[in-house]
Amino acid sequence: MTASQEIKGCEVKKNKEVVVRHETYCFLSEQLSIKKAPYYYKLYQSMYKGTSDGLNPNAKANDLKIMQSKGNDYCEIVTSINKSNSDNIG
Repeated sequence: MTASQEIKGCEVKKNKEVVVRHETYCFLSEQLSIKKAPYYYKLYQSMYKGTSDGLNPNAKANDLKIMQSKGNDYCEIVTSINKSNSDNIG
């Protein structure tokens, strides 16, 4: 990954059930803000959600509501682990 494709931020909450990250720099945010296309982030978040689910069916990611391209200071990414065995099929 080159420096121009970095995503920077920090974990603001982390425990066994959930990780919350505030991404304060993303190589896409300026481009998407200029183009007034904040909803492309939802596409990327959908890919993240699908990847997380593929790696661990108990992992769930949030729908983006706080996004830099919509004027916020950061994008908030929430990933949680549901340890309920009833959610496991097969």
